[in-house]
Amino acid sequence: MTERSNRTVQRDERAVSPTEPIGAVMHARRMAGKAGTPDETDTLIPDFIHQVRPSTLTYLPTEELFVDYARDDGSGYARPLNEYNIKRILRRFNPNALAPAIVSDRGEQTKQRRRFATIDGQHRIEVARRMGLLEYPCEVKTGLTIEEEAALYTLYGVQFAQSPGTRFRARLAAGPDAEAAAHHILQVCTQIGLTLDYDMHMSEKPMTTRAFIALERVYNRVGGAGLYLALLMVKDFWGSDPRAFQETVIHGTSAFNERYHKIVDRKYLTERMRELGLSEMFSRSRGVVAILHGKRPHAFGRAMQLAYNERVKSVSRQLPEWVDKFYLDEKSGAPRPARPYQRIPQPNVFISKDLIVTRNGPAPPR
Repeated sequence: MTERSNRTVQRDERAVSPTEPIGAVMHARRMAGKAGTPDETDTLIPDFIHQVRPSTLTYLPTEELFVDYARDDGSGYARPLNEYNIKRILRRFNPNALAPAIVSDRGEQTKQRRRFATIDGQHRIEVARRMGLLEYPCEVKTGLTIEEEAALYTLYGVQFAQSPGTRFRARLAAGPDAEAAAHHILQVCTQIGLTLDYDMHMSEKPMTTRAFIALERVYNRVGGAGLYLALLMVKDFWGSDPRAFQETVIHGTSAFNERYHKIVDRKYLTERMRELGLSEMFSRSRGVVAILHGKRPHAFGRAMQLAYNERVKSVSRQLPEWVDKFYLDEKSGAPRPARPYQRIPQPNVFISKDLIVTRNGPAPPR
């Protein structure tokens, strides 16, 4: 077999169970929704990641490998095993194409056996156990703290794209120094009274959300203050509805707030949204997409603007036309269409009739 064909076989084998640290880092950056300069993006990666830690490649007994599952008390970081993912690997299992698992040697020992915490590869190890394999190839890292393990777990999370809730909880476990944004988002949600549904078990309960991607993207765009105001509006409008804190609603309400927070009559807006109800707003949002060809993340916000203007007879009191790329007029506070390639500064202060908060300051209590 030629050298080129050997490389092809190796590449095909790795495709069965890829472990790509560099690809994982890029995936973590992309999924975090971060944008900006390379220096800003690099803050996603904790400093210790750039430090080479000792590691060895060896075979370990599968009975010595364990998983530090995330628990309700905030300890641990790993998601539970997913039976569907296990069956996927079983269907194409090949003992000659086992990608090494990433484990951490914590120096623990029970009953004359060492124990290694699995950072990446828990599904592959479980498959190996079910196939009767007594050992599994592992890259053993030493000198990691549990917080560093949690951060690595997030970066390696491309085996079966971890759920947004699992990634977010792992970011919290990495500590406030490594993941300040995640902890600020949690602080904002706590002050609103919003519960994060990490494992998607509470979807039918009011004041819960699993829209982690929306929370992070809104936070990245408008900071903790903008996220606080958007969530506060959703709570005031439809807080008792279990569907209130979906991604569509959070994105749309934040987009509406960015454009009209200086000029909207919040009391009237609250009355109007409560009168229409969330089901009607979902229907109008779909109409915006179908008829007006609005962008899906903005469709809900645009439906809010149209509903607001529907019963305002005075043109001067109506909200201006929705524009996707905009800047706020300094005198009137109304959104104006931006010119092509015009740089749009992000707002530093969000002003409402009853609330003023700075972009990067701690969100105020309700």
